[in-house]
Amino acid sequence: MSRNENKSRPDPRLGRADWVEAAWELLGKGSLDQVRVDTLAKHLDVTRGSFYWHFKDRGDLIEAILERWYASLGFEQSIEPVLHGVADPAARLWTVHEEVIRRIDNGQFAALRLWAKSNPAAQKRLDAEDKVRRAHA
Repeated sequence: MSRNENKSRPDPRLGRADWVEAAWELLGKGSLDQVRVDTLAKHLDVTRGSFYWHFKDRGDLIEAILERWYASLGFEQSIEPVLHGVADPAARLWTVHEEVIRRIDNGQFAALRLWAKSNPAAQKRLDAEDKVRRAHA
């Protein structure tokens, strides 16, 4: 087997997190509508079957993308730790804005906010997260 043939084989260690990161990357270039199983499989050089090994369906992947978003931008996970010791309200607000901006990758934040407008469950969770941020700013 040639060296190039070996490189074209999918990595057997490809896991759920790899799919989520690939979806996150694709989301940053467009909208959630563009995050499709076929597109991701091609990008990762694996079969659709690999996707279904890790996710029950596309909705499960979207939920994982939302979890990744909240993990990187959620108040308790990302904002609260940097506010420790910042007492001045103006400085706290500035710190929140700086931290959110620092953690934004590409267009994922805007794409997920737009998508949540048509998904009541996602919008409810987003509203709750925003409420927590406003309460601590």
